Amino acid sequence: MSEDSQKPIPQAALDAASDWFARRHGRREAAQEAEFERWLFADPMHRSAYRRVAGSWDASAVLAYSEIGRTRRLRKAPFYQRERTRAAVLASALIVLLTLAATLVYRAGFQWAFSAPAEAAIYETKIGEVRTIALSDGSHVVLDTSSRLEARLSSSERRLILSAGRARFSVNDQKLRPLIVAVPDGEVIAQRTVFDLDTRSQPSRAAILRGTAEIRSAGDLSKPGWLLTQGSEASLGPQPSRRPLEGGEARWVEGMIGLEATPLPMAVRQINRYNVQQIELAGASLDKMKISGAFRARDPAAFVRMITKIASVRVQQVTNKRILIVGE
Repeated sequence: MSEDSQKPIPQAALDAASDWFARRHGRREAAQEAEFERWLFADPMHRSAYRRVAGSWDASAVLAYSEIGRTRRLRKAPFYQRERTRAAVLASALIVLLTLAATLVYRAGFQWAFSAPAEAAIYETKIGEVRTIALSDGSHVVLDTSSRLEARLSSSERRLILSAGRARFSVNDQKLRPLIVAVPDGEVIAQRTVFDLDTRSQPSRAAILRGTAEIRSAGDLSKPGWLLTQGSEASLGPQPSRRPLEGGEARWVEGMIGLEATPLPMAVRQINRYNVQQIELAGASLDKMKISGAFRARDPAAFVRMITKIASVRVQQVTNKRILIVGE
């Protein structure tokens, strides 16, 4: 006898499973399948109920084409009653057939393997593009400019690979399947967490905005990692450096760049990532200059105007692809 047949399944779960089976029996849509997967993995009882409903349907289809299904004879009603009772007869026959099939399935311990829909996709952003991605598991990703993300989601594992750039992950809670985000030098494992992961520098850095996450470096993926808590960030290298998360650093999803006593060359590199028009610096004195504030990532001209107001610099050349700043 199967494990499903030994456990009582609440009628509410069976009703919900029947409804899902009917909805999925016709044309399937991605949004509906994502909602179905969330319901299915929310409770093991849901999977048992769905297997039982699907098994009953399969068994009834087999019975309909069997010898007994083809040769079973029913007494004809009088001619004047046939049209009026046709619908009732068909409905009654269907109920009897499904009841008999369900009984046979339960007694035989019918085995049915469920395979949940999988998601495999690659997402990329161009210069200046910030893209929001809704994953089939209910999680969301904001992919920063010039970034690349590969998604591999299945019924057994949720794995993402961030091979370039930066992203923010808002992780939906699924206790049996934590979200794993891999980068070249390690991985982050999270449940019900919001965090940023940045591969622009080596080693990569993770920042936790809500919840906690487990951090593992590339050389020790088989060993338990260490926890990074809300409001802090750290590198993924073998010797992680932790520090409190600056508020401005989290504003990139709004199209802003937050700087806190940041050297001017580093600030310019951050602005340049979002724009075809690149800022160039000339003069050793500019290397020592530090910048603080919040700036629109896709407005290099406004950033340059600010620099000219607070420092002894001049704009020597402006083209569609270049703004040259010279120190005086």
